[in-house]
Amino acid sequence: MTLIQAAELMGLSVASAQQLLDSAKRKLLDARQQRILPADNKVLAAWNGLLLNSLSRAAMKTDDAKYRRLAKELYDLVTTRLWNGAELSRSLHQGMAVGQVSLEDYAYVSQGILSWARTSADRSAWQLARTIALAGLKRFHDQNGWQLSESLAIPYNARELILADDTMPSPSATLLRVLYDIAAKLDEDSLETEVLNITDVDVSELLTASLWYGSHITLIHHILKSSGT
Repeated sequence: MTLIQAAELMGLSVASAQQLLDSAKRKLLDARQQRILPADNKVLAAWNGLLLNSLSRAAMKTDDAKYRRLAKELYDLVTTRLWNGAELSRSLHQGMAVGQVSLEDYAYVSQGILSWARTSADRSAWQLARTIALAGLKRFHDQNGWQLSESLAIPYNARELILADDTMPSPSATLLRVLYDIAAKLDEDSLETEVLNITDVDVSELLTASLWYGSHITLIHHILKSSGT
């Protein structure tokens, strides 16, 4: 309905109808200002891992002190508040751990810490990335493949040999690349062999649906390039 139609319906002039409309808008805006806007203040492990990876890489590429400072602050937050020395928390809300931790959390946090290790040349960060990545591997992978979570909304025992990319990169490919790079850096032949054995699966699905497995294909390319194959 137009303003003219509304004015005719109420028996008012257009100018009077406009004044009423403007008054109503002001009252609504005043009422809106009194509301306390909802805010989600959770600290998410996976998202902060992705951000740490980006900030660390930006600091390395640009040598910008701002990026390095932000990356160090985030590294400290992740390693002191989300990691308790034995396991990750999925998220923090008002200082309390909440949610069910997943493979994504371990994959993206270990990736972020590895990027910080490269940027800062902090050997302890290399070791921490190794510890967290191995904890994720032990928790979410076995001889039958990968699972994203230990607690599923619809329980079933199926695992997947390769996890596809989704809105974020494949967590299995991300975790395997972290472990492969750590094995190469720390000269851990047994860890490298384990990663290669997990990565070396039937690639028929990669060939038929390659757009869904870009991260895993990139992982294979990275391994071949690093080994000089």
